[in-house]
Amino acid sequence: MSMRLAFAMLADAASVADGKLYVHGGGWNQLTVDRLPTVHPSLAVVFVLEMTASDNDEALPLSVELGCESGPLATMQGTLQPALGDGTAPLGPFMLAQAVTLTQVPLPVVGDYQVRVVCAGTELGAVQLSVALATGTAPPDGHTTLD
Repeated sequence: MSMRLAFAMLADAASVADGKLYVHGGGWNQLTVDRLPTVHPSLAVVFVLEMTASDNDEALPLSVELGCESGPLATMQGTLQPALGDGTAPLGPFMLAQAVTLTQVPLPVVGDYQVRVVCAGTELGAVQLSVALATGTAPPDGHTTLD
């Protein structure tokens, strides 16, 4: 597998149509919340994979995993099957745009989270997400922060 993660970012919403990314509110990595634990309604993980013809041989398992120091919190799994609009596989190097929406995202603690892109068991890269409490807000009893 010679594919690599060309770039990745978080966004409020995103979609892919005709091989193009359509991103709304992208490029952030921090959330400020009023209370913990909390559930964030939705976020999109936007990424582009740089691939070669040899990556087209078979369908590959793809997952986007949200986790923090205490472990995994949410995972979206699917299958990556690069193909052109007519169903044929590209022959040369190409870029494959992807947008994955995570809904009802659990955020149990203040601190750093990782959103990892994993293909066929290999981590291709990650985006960092930092969660902070709004100024003047104290964590509830029994909840800690990640350092």
